[in-house]
Amino acid sequence: ANGFVIGHFPSVIQIPGEVEPRRIGLDLDADEFKEKFHDLFCAALSTQRAYGYVFAYTGGAQKSLMGSINFFEMNQNHLASAINLYRSTGANDHLITVLCGRFTPEQRTIIRNRAILDTALYVDMMTWLIRVSGHPAYTDLTPPEECPTPTILEDDANDNNTDDTQNPGVEQEYQGSTYTFTTSNDPSENMGTNRSPQEFTLSMMNRSSPLLLVRGGNYTNAEELMLENVLPIQFPFGLGGPTQRRPTAVSKEVALQHYTRLSLKQFMRGDFLLVVLHMMNRIRSFTTGLVTCRSLGLGGDLTFAESISTLTDQQIKRAAENITKNVEDNSVAAQFLRRAETSCRSIGYTAAAARANRRLMYGLTDRYGTAHIFFTISPCDECSWRVRVWANAGMTMTMPSIDDPDNVCLIDYKERRDTRLKYPGACALEYESIIQTLLKKLFGWDCKKQKGDKGIFGTLLAFCVAHEEQNRKTLHGHWLLWVKELMHWRRELFGSNQEAARKAFLNYVDSVMSSSYLKNEEMAVDDDCCNKCESNGNATMEQCVASSISEHVGGDGDGNVDIGPCTVHDKFVDVDVGGALEQEQLQRIRNTRSKHEKDKIQGNIIDCRECGETFSTNDLVQMSLRHYKSAWQRQTWKQAGDLLMMLQFT
Repeated sequence: ANGFVIGHFPSVIQIPGEVEPRRIGLDLDADEFKEKFHDLFCAALSTQRAYGYVFAYTGGAQKSLMGSINFFEMNQNHLASAINLYRSTGANDHLITVLCGRFTPEQRTIIRNRAILDTALYVDMMTWLIRVSGHPAYTDLTPPEECPTPTILEDDANDNNTDDTQNPGVEQEYQGSTYTFTTSNDPSENMGTNRSPQEFTLSMMNRSSPLLLVRGGNYTNAEELMLENVLPIQFPFGLGGPTQRRPTAVSKEVALQHYTRLSLKQFMRGDFLLVVLHMMNRIRSFTTGLVTCRSLGLGGDLTFAESISTLTDQQIKRAAENITKNVEDNSVAAQFLRRAETSCRSIGYTAAAARANRRLMYGLTDRYGTAHIFFTISPCDECSWRVRVWANAGMTMTMPSIDDPDNVCLIDYKERRDTRLKYPGACALEYESIIQTLLKKLFGWDCKKQKGDKGIFGTLLAFCVAHEEQNRKTLHGHWLLWVKELMHWRRELFGSNQEAARKAFLNYVDSVMSSSYLKNEEMAVDDDCCNKCESNGNATMEQCVASSISEHVGGDGDGNVDIGPCTVHDKFVDVDVGGALEQEQLQRIRNTRSKHEKDKIQGNIIDCRECGETFSTNDLVQMSLRHYKSAWQRQTWKQAGDLLMMLQFT
């Protein structure tokens, strides 16, 4: 495993010297522990923290509860003084929960419950870490006898901080948490993770990479901290950290990338991914660093290259310290540092990165002209069953049956929702898989050769994409595409035969950018699926099934009741090209983009060919599902009828 033996918390917690196990069947995702094993609990298990936490919640009438977890730098000396002062009041000094803002009474109860730690679970897990795991961060510690109890600080409920309950279904739903770091210690474009360009220059010349772990400003001594000590949930045995010595050397950057692709679900948690992202940003700010300097001589008869070739590490370090302390220094090393300019790659979510990416996009625009196609994709994690598979590797997952009652489907939906909120890393893996399929199969782009082939829009020349997280915590992508064929016909529009070019351009656009819910669609529905048709005199499905049983029992030997399946194209039409209602139907589709008209239309854009009644695409899907379900039931009843006939003649 090359030093990547990591492990996870056992399902049975057995302490040496004790006859009975403390826990049997420990599953931190089970309903018994799901609400207890939250972010605050994980933070309480850690014995070493390089940063402070703020667990904040927002809510109110007609709003779901949302969490926000902020990681911030701490001055340990000031923090200790504040804790001593707070301890003198008799309050608990370990964890403090503050309720501020507007909440409904039920939301306050939910927050109080989430702020309470399960004493028995905490003591059992801490005892296992100390006495069984062999984790170096827990060596020589005494097993606790009780769990730290958070102190809840809140004002008395009044009209200014309490809303009346209006929609309990929405207000009592917890929408998960977002994780953020303060930007005070983020790498910058010209200094990286250092305090000045001179320090950055010195670091690159000495090849001294930055500290991996979050430093907490200039207050915390991060050199004594390791990732596996700060995050025991991810490294329960203290093994497999990024700095561990391995038979085959692996860089810290590659080790961090490896963690994000492990099937162990603890590495898909949001708090871990945030720390890893911050560490990766620090590494890449150093590995992408550049030092530039004006090539003028630094005094004397020596050239620039000759002047700096004789500098030693001590001279450069001393000059950097003098410049930082504003001490006058005219040495060659000091002159070099003043002239040197440093730069590195900016962090992806900063304004500097946005400026750099805009320059690249403008470069593509200058090369290929205005983008031909704007494309957007928004996969829904809650609808993706694969997210649960990613987050439960090695476990057997069962999809609900089409015959299951609604409450079973709702339970499955709740499981999918909770999984995606707790393990955003699984959502990222699913999103990456979708993007790779989109590029390779739909766009026809070869990522290795960086060259496009024939895709759904034509031959792709270039593209740019911006990925973002939506408010509902799902990943989302905006794409700008440049297509070879569209570029050709757009150029021909300004040629000599503009009318022919215009028709060819429109035909090409229609061939790659138009869609129909019905054309060439093989989805089948029952012929009597539109129960509003005046000519609908067919029997219902239940009547047909009953008739089928009757005929089987009667022994006529047939046993088939043909409801009359047909394709959706035979039964419905969205736009009747060349028909009298073509323009009306097209305008109705356009109106669905209107803020006010869409509420009137309610998605009903498809007409029944017989009666003209309008339906939505969702209605068509439901009709088709009913058809296939009834067909399956008819086949089942046919087999039952055959069996009854056999029994009659025996």
